[in-house]
This record gives sequence, structure tokens and C-alpha cells, in this order.
Amino acid sequence: MNFLRTVLFMFWFISLIGIFDAKAQISTNREVNDRIAKSGKVPKSDYRVLENYRELQERDDFFDRVEIGGNVDLNIGTNITVIGLSPNIGYRLTNDLSVGLAFSWKYVDYKLYKVDENIVGLGAYSYYNLFRNIFVSLSFDGVNRNYNYKIVDRKLEYERGWVPYLYVGGGIKAQLFGSGVSYLGVKYNLLHDPVKYNTSEKAYSFFFNLSFGM
Repeated sequence: MNFLRTVLFMFWFISLIGIFDAKAQISTNREVNDRIAKSGKVPKSDYRVLENYRELQERDDFFDRVEIGGNVDLNIGTNITVIGLSPNIGYRLTNDLSVGLAFSWKYVDYKLYKVDENIVGLGAYSYYNLFRNIFVSLSFDGVNRNYNYKIVDRKLEYERGWVPYLYVGGGIKAQLFGSGVSYLGVKYNLLHDPVKYNTSEKAYSFFFNLSFGM
């Protein structure tokens, strides 16, 4: 229940940012229209018609704003094997702000300790463009995984449960062919607690994500 409340709060907060951003864009458009109307190039009687026409032009179809993407994780080594898949679906609230939901699955085989696990996660994320190719991100993930590893009687023991991750980050984005966009950045976990969960995870991590419009 706490996890669900956190996700809902994040979407409420992100949506609020999107509303203010959208209002700012509308205000800017109206200022431009006012200048055009006052310049005499567009008759005042046609001002409202021009404004409505431009607003209709700027409205994208719902599915034009939907983005589908994710990433694949594959690491086969001597001591560990990692196979992961992380799909996501997002929506562009404005030209600069995108929000979405993400699902993750990862299989990890610790060959040295002869222990393997399936890690499953669900979360919400947002990307905001500060500049053309620079973005900042905010995301929350609830991950069901093993933690609190310890050796008892020469055997590796652990607990399993939900571990929260709250990331803030940023990086660079690049437009790919068609409607594709790549995100490359670094993120920091504000809830990082190596003592409580007794894991070797670092507070920061790099990430790469691909998204494509429908």
C-alpha cells in the first residue's frame, strides 16, 4: 500500500509540473499572437480565428505522444551471469516533459555462491528537457529481490522482499532515426542504505534507455 501511495503521489506531482509547463507554453503563444495582432499584419477581427487555428495545429493526437522503449541487460561472466529486460511505456505531457511506467525483470546467477534469483520491479519515471540535448530525471522503483546476505555455517543466507529506490539523475539525449530517442545518464539513489539491506550496490549508477513514438 505504501508503494502504491508513493507511485500515485509521484504521478500527481509530475502531472502538476506538466500543467504549469503547459500553461506557460499557452501564455507564450498568446503573447506571440498579441504581438502579431498589434503589428497590423493580422487583422484584429481574425485574431481569435488565428489563435484557434494555431492551437489546433499544436495539439498532437494522443497516440503521437505515446512512447515505448526500454533496455536489455546481458552480462555473462566467470563468477556472475545477468540477463535482464526492462520495457517501459511513457507519455509526453509537453514537448519537454515525459512521464511513464516501467517494468523490470532480471535473472542473476551468483556462480561463486551457487545462488540465483529473479528480480522483479515496477516503477514510475519522468524526463524533463532542460536544453535541447540535456535532461534531468526523477524515478521511483519498487524491486522484489534478495537482500541482507550473510554467511551462516558456511552457507549463504538472505532475506527477500520489496526494496525501494528513489532516483534523481540527468544526462544527454539524442534524436535517432524516425521517432527514436536515446537517453544516456547517471542517477543517484536517495534511499540508498547499504547497512539496512546489506548489499554491495552503489548509490549511483549509469543508465541507457531507448524510446520510440508510436
